[in-house]
Amino acid sequence: MKELVAVGAIVLSYVLFPLVSGQNCQLAQDALMASQRKGQAESLNQNDLFPELYNSFVTANDPAIGSSLEVIHPQLYWNAFQKATIVLRAVEFINQNVSTGTKCEDLRPYTNCFQSSEICYDLDDSQCDTSALYREPGGKCNNLKNSKLGTKYAAYGRLIPSTYYDCVHKERRTYMRNEELPSPRHIGNILTELGYAALWPPVQSVLNIFAGFFAQIITHDVGSKVNVQRKNAVGPGIDCCASGRRVSDDILHSACQPMDVPGDDNFYSEFNQRCLNFVSSQVIFSNENCKIGPAEQTNSVSSFLDLTIVYGDDKATENRLRSRKDGQILTNAKNVLPERSPCSQSPCYFLGDGRLIQTPMLAQLHSLLLRLHNLIGPQISSDDEIAYQEAKRLTIALYQHLIYNDWLPIALGSDESKEYRLTCDTTKGNCGKYNPNVDPSTTNCFAQGAFRVFHKAMPSKINLYGRDQKIKMSHPFSDMNSTRMIDLEERYDDLVRGQIFDPLFFGGFSNELRNLFAKNPSGMGVDLHSIDIKRARNHGVPSFVDYIPYCTNRLARISSWSDLYPYFNRDSLETLQTVYESPKDIDLLVGLIGERRNDRYAMFGKIGSCIVAEQFKRYKFGDRFFYQWTDGLYPFTQRQLREIDRFTPATFLCLVTDVESVPQNAFLTPSRTNPMVRCDSIPKFNFALFSKHTTE
Repeated sequence: MKELVAVGAIVLSYVLFPLVSGQNCQLAQDALMASQRKGQAESLNQNDLFPELYNSFVTANDPAIGSSLEVIHPQLYWNAFQKATIVLRAVEFINQNVSTGTKCEDLRPYTNCFQSSEICYDLDDSQCDTSALYREPGGKCNNLKNSKLGTKYAAYGRLIPSTYYDCVHKERRTYMRNEELPSPRHIGNILTELGYAALWPPVQSVLNIFAGFFAQIITHDVGSKVNVQRKNAVGPGIDCCASGRRVSDDILHSACQPMDVPGDDNFYSEFNQRCLNFVSSQVIFSNENCKIGPAEQTNSVSSFLDLTIVYGDDKATENRLRSRKDGQILTNAKNVLPERSPCSQSPCYFLGDGRLIQTPMLAQLHSLLLRLHNLIGPQISSDDEIAYQEAKRLTIALYQHLIYNDWLPIALGSDESKEYRLTCDTTKGNCGKYNPNVDPSTTNCFAQGAFRVFHKAMPSKINLYGRDQKIKMSHPFSDMNSTRMIDLEERYDDLVRGQIFDPLFFGGFSNELRNLFAKNPSGMGVDLHSIDIKRARNHGVPSFVDYIPYCTNRLARISSWSDLYPYFNRDSLETLQTVYESPKDIDLLVGLIGERRNDRYAMFGKIGSCIVAEQFKRYKFGDRFFYQWTDGLYPFTQRQLREIDRFTPATFLCLVTDVESVPQNAFLTPSRTNPMVRCDSIPKFNFALFSKHTTE
């Protein structure tokens, strides 16, 4: 049996990866065969040989995997994942044989033996219609020069090169001793104990919960990592911990990277838990013509701000959601969201993104955008197809406008928004134009770093307010998840009021997200902050200090802790020194959370602002269909753009809910400088300017 498997592996390696002749190609050939054999052995071990053992660590009992089942990706993409995994392992084998251990060796003399035309996997060989007026699902054909950029299942982008310990895939290690970095749980415990990045309660208008979940909507719209999964898996994901301990090596999945929990942990010790589950992200080929090199991770959704979360990322999902009447999307009797039928476990909501049921706040924001689309459709045309496409086009435009005109200037800062040309005046024609050379891909440092700052800002409780603007109900944040969803049908407007009245959390790390998120019946939850830190390491995201030269445009030498005074206050630096041996070890997220802010209540400091601003610059200038461009095939008219410019968060909420009043700026808490205004006093949006009825 073993001989057959080995022979089959050799044959398959030649079929999948023909090699060209060269001085170093024998080693490359051996590496490919070894990689293929390892993959075959793992498949047998983990799926066929020991099913009773395998089932013991592929279980839904752990809250980290029990709250959601694995996403089943089309076979076409699994073929690409398999190829990318085999090639990466081959590169690791080569590296082990040629590396001196002191620096990253140039492996090109070996990897050049792989024929790019054979190892690259063409995920979509269909031709683009260059005369198309509307977006394709999944970002397809947005960039006509490089069709992979920004599309679903392409690789995440990078601002600076990745950092891996072996220069290929292993997590980075400490700078001075070359040891494993501190456990993310250990880091979180110290930061929480010392009050790292905690601010005094706000005394002025600050970002509210609605603005925080708007950030999560953006995050889900432009990024979705793929965990490594079992072959042909259906059901729960891989669990690397059993009975609170690491799974034994003989059945440990190769993608397992469990996190250690200190023995004296003040929460998990109550559950005898010394291990937190973590599964590596799926690797894919580089967007640069399938260049072979360090690991790149796949992003399973479009990187464009195109509301994939509402419309889906493929035609099949889009068609399933359409009502085929007045261009509208299906919804339930209470106009909240579509519901699956049959459905065995509530909530049964679904839309373009399966993560919408993580919390009722997230589900509601999906619902608000759905309502906006359905409000627009009938006012555009009586032809269903025209109404749908035009409503989708305008809904995405209004969504992009809210991000760039209202959300970014607050969360990022008005100066940074102007400096990066994110905010502009369409009437003055200074908004720029599309650049096909701009890579719109969501970067790892953004998705696994900067935008994870909002997890720290999630509140400990969610309040629901009645029409009298008094609290009617209050829930711990950990009770507001998919298995404890409040009745949105009856509490819809009460939840909206709660999100616009209450601020984001300014007290440091929340126990609700560190210990209780997605908790199981016994009360043990997931440590979301530890997962965020670990995911960045797994994706090869460099340390905080590595981004300083990029963001300051100068060669910044950070050799001592005192060199970080421009970026942290004294208390934060002292806290960081209790966690890390060297400033070059600081995890990006930890640094971004604690860095010095120009504005006391700003979400980002200098480095965080740089990463976020650069990303949104790429989303804008790398999107051929961005709403402000006037030189494309089908631009909005100047009159239409002026009307879009009048659309505000307050207009949005008043259009799609039954609340009577909202803060003047609905992304900020009410205050003397941001008073409540009645919805009936807000100027109506003129949908007639976008109507196609007159041309029918």
